[in-house]
Amino acid sequence: MKNRLSRPAIRSVSKVPSQVTKVGVHSWAVLGGGEDVLHSYGANQGFIVGRRASLVVDTGFHDSVAASILPRVNSKTRRIFVLNTHYHSDHVFGNSVFADSKAVIIANQNCSRSMKAKSEKLLDGYRKRDPKLSRMLRGVKIAYPDITFAREIGTQLDDLLEAAIIHPEARAHTDGDSIVFVPRDRVLFAGDILWVGYHPNLEDADLQGQIEAEASSNRPWPWAGLRTKRGRASHQIPGRAG
Repeated sequence: MKNRLSRPAIRSVSKVPSQVTKVGVHSWAVLGGGEDVLHSYGANQGFIVGRRASLVVDTGFHDSVAASILPRVNSKTRRIFVLNTHYHSDHVFGNSVFADSKAVIIANQNCSRSMKAKSEKLLDGYRKRDPKLSRMLRGVKIAYPDITFAREIGTQLDDLLEAAIIHPEARAHTDGDSIVFVPRDRVLFAGDILWVGYHPNLEDADLQGQIEAEASSNRPWPWAGLRTKRGRASHQIPGRAG
């Protein structure tokens, strides 16, 4: 790997309309529900739990989403990593819940750049949209990535448990996408590169890249060009699943 985090550095749960599903020995998918902004636009999250550290994949649109995940990964003996798969608000607005627990936030360098340019303005705009949304986002603080990378970085969650984080070679959903592969569980967290049952948000996308990425979802390592390097994913968790 180009970079490795060998040291497992890190850093009232509200009811959230999501379903937590075990997809591997160490991996869980948090499947969102609903399609509107009040339900994080149906965005999914995920987490991988090792004895030394955990990795959370995306943090949702508001603090309640993040707060529902935190107890599942938090431990006095386990540190936490958080990955933002891209900068869109429904994937990063819950970051501060984890930052307040001393988690280390990771993102591709382009994702970090977009967050610093846009996230505060987006949060302000949502708060001004209507009172209900403003109340939901009252406690949200933008927490930016602590660690950025260009192409690939590894998180070592246990002696034999690694989560590989990869920035796809071709632009698809945004220019700062990341995917996560857990070789031991054969689980791939695809972020919004892969949508199932939802029309993809194409505001920052390369249309052809998004089409090719979704069309290639049945092939091992379709976006990273790694294919058989670490094996084939038996479970692929999309950013949205209807």
